[in-house]
Amino acid sequence: MMNPAGHVIEKVGGVDAAARLSERSKNRVYRWGRPRESGGCDGLIPAEIQRRMLINARVAGVDLQPIDFTVGLLPSEDAA
Repeated sequence: MMNPAGHVIEKVGGVDAAARLSERSKNRVYRWGRPRESGGCDGLIPAEIQRRMLINARVAGVDLQPIDFTVGLLPSEDAA
């Protein structure tokens, strides 16, 4: 199962694109997927960065939605 950070990175076109939209370095983007014990974010993108990415994605014409930041966290419809 993909975590939210992996989904968003893939959806926007990779690490370089995610770094541009988040206004963060590529190293920072890679850390989103790392475990918290290793200095990462456990597959989550911090809320303040989510907002920035949504704004920049809209300006750039990238289809990024708030729900994209929850992929893998919510129960799937198939499980019902």
